[in-house]
Amino acid sequence: MITLGSSLRRKNHRVTLIAHAPYRMAASENNLEYFPLSDETEHRKSLKDKAYLSTRYRNVFTSRHSVKWNGLILGHLRELSRDPGTLIISVDRENLWCDLIAQRQFNIPALRVQLDLPVLAQPHAGATTPSTRVLETLRARTALEWQRVSEGQGVGAGPNTLHRLIGTRGRRVRSVALWPRWITGSHDYSGEFDHYFGFIPPPPGVVEEAVHEWCRTHKGFIVFAAGSTGTTWNWQSGFLRESALTCEMLKRPGILLGGDHPIDTRHLPNGFICRRFVPLDGLLSSASAIVHHGGIGTSAAAMRHRVPQVIVPRVFGQASNAEWIRRLGVGAVIAPNRYEASISCAVLTDLLSNQQCQRRLDEVCPRSDLGSQILEIECYLSELLLRHGRG
Repeated sequence: MITLGSSLRRKNHRVTLIAHAPYRMAASENNLEYFPLSDETEHRKSLKDKAYLSTRYRNVFTSRHSVKWNGLILGHLRELSRDPGTLIISVDRENLWCDLIAQRQFNIPALRVQLDLPVLAQPHAGATTPSTRVLETLRARTALEWQRVSEGQGVGAGPNTLHRLIGTRGRRVRSVALWPRWITGSHDYSGEFDHYFGFIPPPPGVVEEAVHEWCRTHKGFIVFAAGSTGTTWNWQSGFLRESALTCEMLKRPGILLGGDHPIDTRHLPNGFICRRFVPLDGLLSSASAIVHHGGIGTSAAAMRHRVPQVIVPRVFGQASNAEWIRRLGVGAVIAPNRYEASISCAVLTDLLSNQQCQRRLDEVCPRSDLGSQILEIECYLSELLLRHGRG
């Protein structure tokens, strides 16, 4: 999304990024206007609550965070609606519904972009299941909170009740896929998406000199990505331990990225390093493989650089993303409860010697022309504005 915003801004479009505190710098670096959804403290709290979204307790997150965020966005969109060229582009998320209201009541055309691949099977909720009364109470409380916030924004109830908004948002807002049509093979999702635009890489990042030198001197290294921020609290230490042991058994260097806790590096094997963040494009051009959580951005980066991937999916849409990658023949999947060095070592050994996997990477991952992709999206957005009489 930052890449798209930056490209549109360079063509003299006014672009406002509505996002959380960590995106403030990215907005500034790409000359985008910025509207904050949260400060650093609230953002950190929301990351700790993020785990609720993959359970039956998802309304806890909605009540604590999503209601407020949708209200803030709606208020800002009301101000932007005075500009006839305003268009909303939002990432398709269940806890986002203000774009539907803005389209319906402010006549602002809205477009949802789907980043994750289509869901093949919903992951099971956690072992602890609340009583029906607990769920109903939680839903009712959340609905009342949204009613209060929406009335404060002057939109009231009626079709804007939380139940109606979440139940109809997908059918009322035009959606496009930011992944290529070929990735789902013979499965046809044309009824769900108006267009497919392919993967759009993030803006180029700078790799620190020490990591750049490490990549140059450690041939055949493996990248390990712990997972999205806010999802690794109970996973990071075990993932680090087994990943480091995997590299020791394979006699290969490795680098671990991410994690929500500080990492004690004193007992790591030689040739294994850890960093909170390194731009993937700066690493994968020299890597032999990547082991990661199944985020679609990470999968796309691996395919872009023709790097085999092992996916250990744990939350949200990661299991479906992993299965699509496995079906493509460009990676393997390990269940999180089976992620241990002996298994990952065997899977990586097989993958790295698998010539068919490399052929599949060459076949299904054509180099894309980012300039052509952005031009195609820009034409699509212009047409969308004209359809709504705002072009």
